[in-house]
Amino acid sequence: MAFFYSWVQKWAYFVVSLHEALDLFVKSMVSGLIEERQSFRSIVQVISAQVYFTGVQAMPFVAFSASLISFAVMLQANFQMSLWGSTDLPGFLYVTIVFRELSIIVPSIFLVARSGSAIASELAAMRVNREIDALKIMGIHPYSYIVFPRIVGGFISLLGLAIYFNIIGIVVAGLSVNLLFDMDSIHLISMIFDEIVMIDVLIFFVKILLSAAIIFTVCALKGLKVQKSNHEIPQATMSAVISSLLYVCVFHLMFTAIFYVYKLRLI
Repeated sequence: MAFFYSWVQKWAYFVVSLHEALDLFVKSMVSGLIEERQSFRSIVQVISAQVYFTGVQAMPFVAFSASLISFAVMLQANFQMSLWGSTDLPGFLYVTIVFRELSIIVPSIFLVARSGSAIASELAAMRVNREIDALKIMGIHPYSYIVFPRIVGGFISLLGLAIYFNIIGIVVAGLSVNLLFDMDSIHLISMIFDEIVMIDVLIFFVKILLSAAIIFTVCALKGLKVQKSNHEIPQATMSAVISSLLYVCVFHLMFTAIFYVYKLRLI
């Protein structure tokens, strides 16, 4: 019974946390879009700073990981082609492994590690130092100034990094197949685009939108839940990283499972 109650408590905590994150997301979107006392220019400045810190500064890490992953996938394609002799395998493996999954989940992990943790600690420090209370006194809605721009900037950053990941991945894949098994790079790129259908593009954007919303809403929520002690800041940061990683991985697993079940029913 103790084991059962433990799992019930964990699922209850998960549901409550999900509800709190959804409530914060909705309130941030509403306040950010209709807040009259908050100037559009100041919101754009915060979004721009968030995009620079979250997206631009992460580009070297994303390029390095995209190169390694793409080369590893092409190595696996070379090995499988030697067994089965399928000439379309490199394009199929790239779309299935890299485009549909890793080009989103890998940048998401980078964002959690770099930006999500920074946002959680920053908002927690603002809460402890009563800066959020100062915003309220000045008539500025805290969600419109500190949460909304970070969610929007996170979405723009993740979208840009995912597209950048695929550009680097396709270039490295083209060079790899030319080096490994003397396949024309243009032929591989043509195979990749032949494998990508409209539903893949739609799911690509939906995954990015929801992943960014999950990461930055959860991290902001954990930071804002800090009360009055500086000792809570590292705890909130660690909780934000673990929770956002867990939620993003669960979301990707569920979305992928639903997608392939749907495809199997169409066959």
